[in-house]
Amino acid sequence: MASTQPSPTNLIPRDYIRIFKEGYDLSMPPHDFRVWDRYLFSKLPDAKETPRLLKLFTMVIKGLRGVPEQNIRTVGQWCEQGTFFDEAMNVIDSTTRDIVCQDFLEANKAIFKAKPLGLSEVQTILQTRWFEQAKACITFIDPFPTNPETVNTLVQERKEAYFAFGVVVWRIMPEPDWVEEDACLDVWYNLGFAIAPQPEQRTMLFEGYQKQYSETCGASKTTFESFFRCFSNGSMFDQLGTGWDTTAMSRSFCGNLEIFLLNKKYHQQDASVWRLHHWTYISDKEVISMKGRKDWGVFEKARVDYALKQHDAEIMFRKDFWAEVLKSLEDPLDLHHAIKNPGLHEYLKKWCAEHNKPESIVDRIYCKNPILSH
Repeated sequence: MASTQPSPTNLIPRDYIRIFKEGYDLSMPPHDFRVWDRYLFSKLPDAKETPRLLKLFTMVIKGLRGVPEQNIRTVGQWCEQGTFFDEAMNVIDSTTRDIVCQDFLEANKAIFKAKPLGLSEVQTILQTRWFEQAKACITFIDPFPTNPETVNTLVQERKEAYFAFGVVVWRIMPEPDWVEEDACLDVWYNLGFAIAPQPEQRTMLFEGYQKQYSETCGASKTTFESFFRCFSNGSMFDQLGTGWDTTAMSRSFCGNLEIFLLNKKYHQQDASVWRLHHWTYISDKEVISMKGRKDWGVFEKARVDYALKQHDAEIMFRKDFWAEVLKSLEDPLDLHHAIKNPGLHEYLKKWCAEHNKPESIVDRIYCKNPILSH
């Protein structure tokens, strides 16, 4: 990142403990670059080893007994002093004697015997490192979890929200194709980017998240709990709208985004057109291979509503067609409403006439899907 970034507000000692614990409790790396650096995540070259580092911290913090917050502070001091390797090995030797943790310590002795990098800002390579580490953690499935209670649905929901929060704090633009790798990387959709049909709207949305939650790259303006509260209780739009130039935003976009974010509070099903919009960004290879994959169930309703399950040989034609239709609409919900009235068949015929497209296109899309005929 550029060195012209403003310096973030200094953290006090208890901030380091709180921020570390926010990630640690969810088996995720810290979202603040200074805490991430102090606890040596910044020096771990292989992102796939991050879950093992977090498990090591768990073993050591529990092995110290006493108050977890004080133990977290102690571990941070060891890391700062370059004594973590020796101290951690002593704790494990005197408690669990966990061979996996001992081997991990030995394999990374050079990292754990050295002090943190002492970061004052985030370079692009470190921004990428945090992202890869967070991605490795959220997609990791531990066959023998240290804390079995963290496997439940509520914790997974918080974990995915934490990943989204970190992406915002580290100023990483979400991409729609992340979900190709794993369904829990659905940040682009969950933060509302599917609601924005135009690139400038997505840019403004991204800037709105940054303004509200990121002081500078890798340093947050608020706690994860504050973000999660807004994310889950439907008040996120009110936070994002602060300072927005609404004249640059279409009324339909603002209204659709507000409803989409509010739906999270009541667990309402989203209009399938938003998943249709998302689907148009998925790579050609994934569009074809997604059939039969359980993690693509999130797209199922859109695939039914818009005849995406019809005629596999036509799947790429359909993808391109719907992308063109969506791009032409000021309000994508027009498609959603057209499913029942007048029916997509009639709606698409009218659209083709207005855009000088042959009506035969509708026949290729229409097929015999009953939803389209009503």
